[in-house]
Order: sequence, then structure tokens, then C-alpha cells
Amino acid sequence: MIKFKKITLIIMFLLIFVSCKKENLEKENIDVTINVEKPKEKETDYKITSMTFGGDLLIDNIEKSDDYKINTDKVNNYSSIEQGKFDIGIIPAYLGPYFNNKTNQAFEIAAITQTGELYMLSDTEIRGQEDLKGKNVFIPDPIGNISKVLDKKIGIFNLFLRLKIEYHPDINDIVSKSKSSNNFVSLLVEPYYSKAKKDNLYKTNLNTLLPIGKGELLRDIIIVNKNYLVNNKENFDKFLDLCKKSIEKINQDPEISDSLCEKYKMSKEELSKAIDKMDFSYIDKDTMKGTYQVFLERLKQIDESLLGEIKPSDSLYYIDK
Repeated sequence: MIKFKKITLIIMFLLIFVSCKKENLEKENIDVTINVEKPKEKETDYKITSMTFGGDLLIDNIEKSDDYKINTDKVNNYSSIEQGKFDIGIIPAYLGPYFNNKTNQAFEIAAITQTGELYMLSDTEIRGQEDLKGKNVFIPDPIGNISKVLDKKIGIFNLFLRLKIEYHPDINDIVSKSKSSNNFVSLLVEPYYSKAKKDNLYKTNLNTLLPIGKGELLRDIIIVNKNYLVNNKENFDKFLDLCKKSIEKINQDPEISDSLCEKYKMSKEELSKAIDKMDFSYIDKDTMKGTYQVFLERLKQIDESLLGEIKPSDSLYYIDK
């Protein structure tokens, strides 16, 4: 009997011990919290090579976010574009064919972001060819292709016109010349036209003298390196959406940064007035392709050499989003 009681007590003790153990385990399971920190998504780094005022303004007006970072190429020439050493570029529209040849078709055009006008600024009124006789002519020519075309076009006519033509890679040099020279004609676009304009100077809209109708003169285009697109198509599409929103902001209430004023040596008020005279729009896909093809036809009418040996084809356009 005593033996039986001992066995019973042992069994009860074991049951109590197991029960306590189980209760403790259950409590431990309830109290244990495993914190798994979600890895932060990698920030998208956009490297932009902007070669125009419109491009600089567009970048300044892109919405700020911690999800991406905008880095701009500080090189103030076209070397990185010519060598194909860029991810995304914003360049003058008329240089699209030149870079297409120079890089052996290394990029695609993704969007048109600005149209505009080309002005002829002079210290006398220009009503016809006779008024151009003997003028000093200042022409922007950042990569040297305009001089080849004009020298060939003018050729023998210059025996009559006696023009003294100067080609300048830096358009700021033309602004300076326009402020200090006599008997001159300068070719300028905004904001450089507003920067050079004085009360005693005359303006002629060159769109009326060229085979380019109103709205057909394209100013800026966005291009993308094909190598960059291989692994960054989704990121690039997001960048294009940011550019579209930036254009909307520019047309409503543009942000004019101190760095932009410093770069172009103009006050915020001066730049604001110039921007009011500029036409910013976002044109992509098939509409962009058709618009740019019309523009190329106009360049061809001026001189076919502006299109280069490698003629632009459908592969030049980024329209498959």
C-alpha cells in the first residue's frame, strides 16, 4: 500500500512537472518576438547629361524624393555624348542625327521636351537680303557642323553679300558680341536672346526665312543609351514620367534655382520672363516619332548633310513602353 502511494506520488509529481514545463514553454512562445528588418530598397541613381538650358530647367523642376537621386554631368561640352559615355542625355534636337552617326546608333530618342523659335538679332532692321550686306554674322556652332553647311550654301553668294561670318561653340560669346558690336547679326534662341536684347536692337523671327513652319522647330530631345536600357528600362520609364510632370510644373509655376541663375548669369526675374516666351511640352511615342521625322525633313531641305551618312531609321525612336 505504501509502495502504491509512493508510485502515485511520483506519477503526480511528474505530471505536475510536465504541466509546468508545458505552461512555461507556452508562455515563452507567446513572449518571444522575432524582429525581421525589411531591407531598404536601393535608391535609383539617374545620371543625366544635360546640354541645354531647357534640360537644366527640366532637371531643376523634377519632384524631389528619397527614392531616386538625380546626378548631372558637369562637363560643359558634348564629349561624353560623342563618345557614347552617358546614360540619359538632353540635347538640341537638330544634333540628333549628328550624334546618331558619331556614336554609331548607340542611343534612342525617347521624348521631345521643347519647341521654339530662332531669332536674328541685329543693330539695323533686316527686311531682305540687301540689308545683310557687309554684316558681321555671329552663329552658334557647338560641334562644327553648321559652319560646313553654311560655308557651302553661301559660297559664291558671299562675293555679293560680303558677310564676315564667325562661328562660336559657346553661345555666351555671341551674347557678349551682340552687346558690344556694330553692324552685326546674331542668331540666338531663348534665354540667350533675352540676355542679349537691348532697346536699340532689331529682332527677326528666322522661322519665316527657313523651310520650318511655326511649331516645327524642335529645341530639346531626351535620348537614352541602348546599353543603359538593357538593365534599366523600368527605371528609365519612371524617369520619363518624372520629366512629364516636370514639364507640367514648368508651364504652371517653374522653380528657378540659384544654381541656374549662376550658370546662365541671369536673375530669377530675367529667366522668368525668358521662360514665359519658351514653349515646353512633352511629346513621346508615335507622336514624337512623327513630329521628329517632319523636323528631319526640314533639316534635309536646308542641307542633306545635316542628317549624316547613317540616315535616321525606326530604330532611332524609343516608343515601346
